[in-house]
Amino acid sequence: MSLAVQLLLAIASALLVAGAARRARFLLLPWLVIFGLLQVSLVVAVVLCVVSLPSHAKVLAAAVAALEVRKLLNYKISFNVINIVHTTIFSMQFLKK
Repeated sequence: MSLAVQLLLAIASALLVAGAARRARFLLLPWLVIFGLLQVSLVVAVVLCVVSLPSHAKVLAAAVAALEVRKLLNYKISFNVINIVHTTIFSMQFLKK
């Protein structure tokens, strides 16, 4: 199982590098989708752990869950910022021509 996950991540990373080298944005999509789904599944796993823990450990687990949700939001925000900056630069180059 772990070998399959590593192979999937290696293929996605190779597509990411190829997309960055060739400036082909569609090759970046598999990496973003895979790591986005991993972030969501991590948040779900942490929340499920918080629910199933005994009461004395829930405070620490809730803090970890809050950090994971923050990390998920930072991922989405950074992706949107990169997209906005790229679109702005592309439109500025288009207007110069």
